[in-house]
Amino acid sequence: METLQNKRISAIDFGRGMSVLVMILVHTLWVYGSIETQRDSTLGHVIHFLGKGTAMFLVSMGVSFVLSSRQSVAGSMKRGLIILGVGYLMNVLKFIVPLELFHTMPEGFLQDYGWVRPLSSGQLIWLATIGDILQLAGVALFFMGWANRYVKNKFILLVIALLIALPSRLLSGFSTDIPVLHYLCELFFSDAWHVYFPVFPWMSFMFAGMFFGRYYKEMQNDQDLLFKKMLLYGLIFLAVGGALCYYNFTYHFGDFFHLGPGVRFISLG
Repeated sequence: METLQNKRISAIDFGRGMSVLVMILVHTLWVYGSIETQRDSTLGHVIHFLGKGTAMFLVSMGVSFVLSSRQSVAGSMKRGLIILGVGYLMNVLKFIVPLELFHTMPEGFLQDYGWVRPLSSGQLIWLATIGDILQLAGVALFFMGWANRYVKNKFILLVIALLIALPSRLLSGFSTDIPVLHYLCELFFSDAWHVYFPVFPWMSFMFAGMFFGRYYKEMQNDQDLLFKKMLLYGLIFLAVGGALCYYNFTYHFGDFFHLGPGVRFISLG
């Protein structure tokens, strides 16, 4: 019986690890770097360029999820809740603690938001509930667990990925005035800076990764064949995404976190 270690893909694990390191660099630059460093320096440009590899991390997460031995629906939901908890704890540690306890947060951070001290309770809650990549991962695990359990055809996983990405521009900004539901809508469909990684469309990368994970298992864990398949699908998505952006650049492009399907397909490719 093949061990889990033999099923792992070193390149996928390496990609995930490098993505995490880059995320640390990006967050440090955004919070503590000067405007000049962020926008005008070579260092800032390099870190921002590397930060565009978030899609690689999410695809890798989907592949690894399928290859993991912890695939039960209940287990996925439990992990999702834990990751959500860690995500909000991270918000407190990286925003509230340096702002209110140690007073080490640069004033430029507050100026970016147009805020002045002392911060109101509403502003502190806003910071504590920012939606970052851990919030995305936590929510996505709920859906990934159910899909992995009940979706048997790998191509349906790819279709789900496309159905998440395609209407993202139409759903962007969808919300309600009901407080709790409003925040849930932000997590799923945000078009503003309170949630950086809305589920639509970012979860599409994870389902694409699950598709390739299933492919890998069906190919008897043949890494060379998997990467050939990834190359083929990557070229297809690059071509389709490029054509969509060429057809209507304004619709498919926006800021990095709230893009249309065309740029998402390019990122996936």
